[in-house]
Amino acid sequence: MAEKKKRKKNKKQKPLQSMILAFLFTCFIMYLLVTAIETAIKIVDTNEKIGIAKSKYEQINDENEQTSNLLKNADEKDIIERIARERLGYVFPDEKVYYDTN
Repeated sequence: MAEKKKRKKNKKQKPLQSMILAFLFTCFIMYLLVTAIETAIKIVDTNEKIGIAKSKYEQINDENEQTSNLLKNADEKDIIERIARERLGYVFPDEKVYYDTN
């Protein structure tokens, strides 16, 4: 008789254990899915930042190249004039300056 009770108890515990394992497995899979999505979003954001940094890098390299060409091909007067125009906003007295407001 004691053997029948053990069998009934084991039969009741197996479905419960299976349900618990299935629940834990489902939770684990959901965790992996959420983690994968978060990682993918971070990768996309990082790639965007890399693209922005590369464009800034190229822009700065272009400016450096223009400046080095100016220094190689210009005399002191040209350099002073360019700096006065670009950085200080100076113009010649008889010169008209038009600004694009678009």
